Amino acid sequence: MAHCVALRSLAAQPAERTPKDLQDVPSMSALAHCAVEAHDAFEYVAGHAVTDSERDFRIQLWELHDASRRLKMFGDMGSADPRVDTIRADVARRQAALEGHDFFASLHAALRAALSHRMAKGDPPAFHLGQRQRCTQSGVNADWHNAVTLQLSQQVHTLPSSAQLPQEVQPGTTEA
Repeated sequence: MAHCVALRSLAAQPAERTPKDLQDVPSMSALAHCAVEAHDAFEYVAGHAVTDSERDFRIQLWELHDASRRLKMFGDMGSADPRVDTIRADVARRQAALEGHDFFASLHAALRAALSHRMAKGDPPAFHLGQRQRCTQSGVNADWHNAVTLQLSQQVHTLPSSAQLPQEVQPGTTEA
């Protein structure tokens, strides 16, 4: 929600005759990209119509992914913070709980093996489903999702096409 509020504050106001400067396009694109990703994560964790067991599994996988990322960041920094051991123990506890979860046992053997492999490497995924599967369950066109996220990423990184696009597209046209 915070990303959307910030995005709205940067966007041109419909009542204004002169639009805001285009210098905020990369910031707006980064915020919009975050909003798209946040929607995807929300749908995965809470929005899809799944069994209670699968929902619990999804939440546990998401939380394991988060804890593992925090542990990796501390490790990459070479941190001597005493909380690292606490996080490491939390990751091990979460991983054991996930591997013993009823829904994990019900997954196709190949998916279960892939998840186990990622967890053993200390890199559990945030999702057990691919992007296209998540889009289908969310009622989002996967090709649209892919195009939007690629375009927003391009504009965040100000590739030549994203820098030229605002000059080529006239405000108020259907292309804009």
